[in-house]
Amino acid sequence: MNLLNPGVLWWLLPLGGAIVALYLLRMRRRDLQVPANFLWPERTDEIRANSLFQKLKFSWLMVLQLLALLLIGAALSRPQTEQSGLAGDLTVIVLDASASMSASEGARSRFDLAVRASEQIIADAQPGDKLAMILAGPLPEVVFPLSSDPALQRMKLRDVEGTDAEADVGEALRLAAALAKSDDSAQIILISDGAFEEPENFSPGGASVQFVKVGDAKENLGIEAIGAVQTGEGKNVYVGVRNYGDASQSASLSIHADGDLINSSRFDVKPGETWGRTFPAPANSEVLEARLTDGGALTADDYGVELTGSAAAKQILVVTPGSPFLERVLSLEPGVVVDKSGSVPDREKRSSLGPGQYDIVIFDGVPEEEVKSLGILSFASIGPSSPVSSSGSVKNPTFLSASDHELLDGVDLSGVYIADALRLQLKGSATAAADSDSGPLIVARDGLQRQVVTSFRPGNSDFPLTVAFPIFIANTIEYLAGAAASNVLEVATGQSLALPADEVEVEAPDGTKTTYTGKDGRTVVRGFSRIGPHKVKYAGLEKTVYASLKDPLESSIKPRSDVSLGGSDTEGTEAAIRLMDIWKPLALLALLILAGEWFMFARRS
Repeated sequence: MNLLNPGVLWWLLPLGGAIVALYLLRMRRRDLQVPANFLWPERTDEIRANSLFQKLKFSWLMVLQLLALLLIGAALSRPQTEQSGLAGDLTVIVLDASASMSASEGARSRFDLAVRASEQIIADAQPGDKLAMILAGPLPEVVFPLSSDPALQRMKLRDVEGTDAEADVGEALRLAAALAKSDDSAQIILISDGAFEEPENFSPGGASVQFVKVGDAKENLGIEAIGAVQTGEGKNVYVGVRNYGDASQSASLSIHADGDLINSSRFDVKPGETWGRTFPAPANSEVLEARLTDGGALTADDYGVELTGSAAAKQILVVTPGSPFLERVLSLEPGVVVDKSGSVPDREKRSSLGPGQYDIVIFDGVPEEEVKSLGILSFASIGPSSPVSSSGSVKNPTFLSASDHELLDGVDLSGVYIADALRLQLKGSATAAADSDSGPLIVARDGLQRQVVTSFRPGNSDFPLTVAFPIFIANTIEYLAGAAASNVLEVATGQSLALPADEVEVEAPDGTKTTYTGKDGRTVVRGFSRIGPHKVKYAGLEKTVYASLKDPLESSIKPRSDVSLGGSDTEGTEAAIRLMDIWKPLALLALLILAGEWFMFARRS
């Protein structure tokens, strides 16, 4: 039971004392003259001696008055009792679909238990109550909007699925607060195990927030790290497995290279510690996978992958004083690692000894230099090894035509405004992929070191503001990588990919196929919510995208008893509850007692 106004109870002490004091005070008498004593009725209770105080005697009137005072004080303190069900006419359910929610709890998963709790909330709703549900996955999804249709709500709830990815619970809660702001009595119910970071910039407004906790399991092992390195003795792969639970555990680890089992090991690991070992791998292997057996309640972190050789992530160096458009686009490209510098490091210059670190070097606003990388992209930067020369600059060149070069697949340059550009002339085997009325706009050259040159910088045009720009960057990376280009990619579960096609088909590890459609030659794919290899087909190409969970917070599956939401700690409950006021029956009982006290006093008088 909760008291909304417990301070009222302190007033019971002085008020109760005042009532008792009234029964201790002496009686006031008046002198009256009567003709004879026999005319005055005999009153034996009035012959007590006059004094300031008298001995307290039992009185039913006093008992009833004190009891009425106690009930009135209890009613004014606003007592509330917890009951299962909903409070208010509007409720928004936020269902956590993160990887930790797929942890097994006996025969069921936590997500199954959360769905069952959601079904109970729908069943407890009164006719006319409005409910909405938001699925907190990598991107929040509205399962069903605000409605009073239990049949529709149950049907939509049957279609929800968990993920092997980190969930953006904060964004889901902010969306729930936006739905609930129309009703001051609304409530937000979060069904989760609490395995998420404290949401930022979340304020429930006038809505109340409840945290329904699911899950009890806490023992789990997860692949914490996997990496490959080339040594003088060959290629080696390191795998680290961490114990996130409270007890020592045993498990088996198997290592696969390009789908073939190459090693396995049985090991023990203590709570809070990491077991790690290095295994030899075939020199020409590209895809190294690690799988755990008996890894605890969560299986999403029992898988890890590392791409090597031509399948490894492409290392890109951007040499620029600053190019926010270019940097933003590169950050969204899959399978690349981007570094930025104001100048070319000495070790990357062709005149230095040893191999270079980067596969591609991009020059933007900095003069091009001779480097060791496989490919070079230059934005209006000319150097001694460039496939073009320049004879000055031009203002507002107009696009004329484009060749069928792979750089321009899905790229439409018509209508692109260019403030100023270099007037380029081709050298050697260079070819123009796009032409303007003032000369080539985009030039490419094949060879051992491929090069691409544009006559203008992105910042001097509106090219970065068009959908063609990210497609052009993706095509250029594929082209410049040359022989190093691979048909495999690695992503974290839940990560999205933007692919240069109007339609993309993704086949998940369980064989489920999903088709994604885009527009303007670019499609965003959000279908990598499960661990393992996904087959991706688009524009006549087929790639394998390996997804793995890389989040220690999800691997630490011990449920939280409370979470911090909107700047305050919220205790977890086993089910949705509502607080019911009980001051009205207490006040009614107090009135009945006062009526009885008045009747007794009147009858006695």
